[in-house]
Amino acid sequence: MHNQNYEHEEVEKIKKTSRMGCMSVVIILFLAVSGGVVFALNRLEYMFKPSEEIITISESSDGKYNVEAYLINGGMTTDWAVRCDLITNGNKKKEIIYSDYHIDRAIIA
Repeated sequence: MHNQNYEHEEVEKIKKTSRMGCMSVVIILFLAVSGGVVFALNRLEYMFKPSEEIITISESSDGKYNVEAYLINGGMTTDWAVRCDLITNGNKKKEIIYSDYHIDRAIIA
């Protein structure tokens, strides 16, 4: 009788250890797959990011602000675009003040 209880306890202990091991493997596989998906998505974002080329930079007369104009090329299936950013020289924060599609030049007066 005592021997059967001991065997039953050992079997339960092995089952519990096996479940813990299986859960650990599942969690590790889940983390590895999800990490791979995040890496792949970030890589795709980098690969298909439109190119930006600075067209011109203009500084305000008091030197507090800069306006940078960029020519945006989205690839062979999209047209050119222009985006202008206002940069406050004190904190280097960029704010988009102009964005237009189907144009390829900017003149800042």
